Amino acid sequence: MYDAYEKLKEADINVYAVKTDAFHIAKRFLKKAKKILNFPNDIGGWRVEDKKVVPVPEVYGWKNNEIPKIPIYKTERIEVQDEWDTEAICKTAIRRKRVMIRAKLAGSGKSFIGKHFNDLSCNTLFVVPQNMQKQDVPCDAVTQNTFFSSVPVCKGESRLPKYDYSSYDVIFFDEIYRSSPYILNKVRVFAMKTLI
Repeated sequence: MYDAYEKLKEADINVYAVKTDAFHIAKRFLKKAKKILNFPNDIGGWRVEDKKVVPVPEVYGWKNNEIPKIPIYKTERIEVQDEWDTEAICKTAIRRKRVMIRAKLAGSGKSFIGKHFNDLSCNTLFVVPQNMQKQDVPCDAVTQNTFFSSVPVCKGESRLPKYDYSSYDVIFFDEIYRSSPYILNKVRVFAMKTLI
């Protein structure tokens, strides 16, 4: 559908509506469209429904969407001098405020670093995708839904009470790649607004 639409557009044929498997074009463009698109008698090919009555509004309007300005975020890669020096990694993260700890393989020590913040006398809160993951954390832990006061499925109330995280020095979003785009955006907004 997209390829066919692009071909019609390139030939200056206005497409007034796009349906699941059909385009609405003006009848005067039919001959031109037949030169561009294949109209076989086989099943699955393009065909013309000229006897079908299509309710047409009095005026068709065309509005181009404005292209949004997408900000370019500056990131800085922090090289780890000694991957076994957990304390140095934690202190670097505290100094930099917003840090994403990444590794190529599972079991590389990302969560271990998060747990080590408690050993540095930092009151640490783990935010995890699921309840079961809270059991493996030696410090306070909540689910993402609790932290962001969102209820995916709930009768009655549409939101959880606002979570108070003000007493924590470090908030560690663990297993972030298991999160939905909805939650990832909430993490991004939270980090941009609160950790300046």
